[in-house]
Amino acid sequence: MGKFNVFIAKYGLTILYSIIVIVVIIVLYKVLKGFGIFANEASKQAKDASKEIKKVKVDKNKLPKHTSAYLTIADMQFEAMNAWGTDEDKLFDSLNGLNTEELKQVAKDFGVRSSTIQALPSIWTPISKKRNIFEWYTEELSGNALGRMKEVWKNTTLW
Repeated sequence: MGKFNVFIAKYGLTILYSIIVIVVIIVLYKVLKGFGIFANEASKQAKDASKEIKKVKVDKNKLPKHTSAYLTIADMQFEAMNAWGTDEDKLFDSLNGLNTEELKQVAKDFGVRSSTIQALPSIWTPISKKRNIFEWYTEELSGNALGRMKEVWKNTTLW
C-alpha cells in the first residue's frame, strides 16, 4: 500500500488534470458537433427531412399499439443517442418489428430535438441545434450501423 500512496502523491494531480482536460475536450467536441462544425454531407441531406416530418401522413388504422407507445419509442431513440455515446442496441431493439406506419409515427413523435447535457440535477441544457430523427442517426451512427438504420426506414420513404 505504501508504493501506491507514493505513486498517488507523486502523480495524483497530473492524473486529475489529465482527466479534466479530456472531459473538457469531449464536451467541446460535442458542442461544436451540435452546431454543425463537424457536419458531413449526409447530415446536410438529412436537414431537408425536418420540414417534411411535420407533413408526414400516418394511417392510424395501421397502428396496432396505443399512440402513446410511439412517443415512448421516440423518447427511447432520443435517450439512446443523447449525451455521451450511442446505444445502438437500444436504437435497433426499440424499432424491431414496427411496420411502416408505426415507423412514420415514431418519426413524427420524435419531431426535432436538441442534444442536451445535464447542467445540474434535473436541469438539462440544450447544446445543439434541433434535429429530426434522421439527422440524429446521421450524426450518431456510421458504417454498418448507419446502413442498417437506413434499411429499417427504407419503406417509409422519409429518409
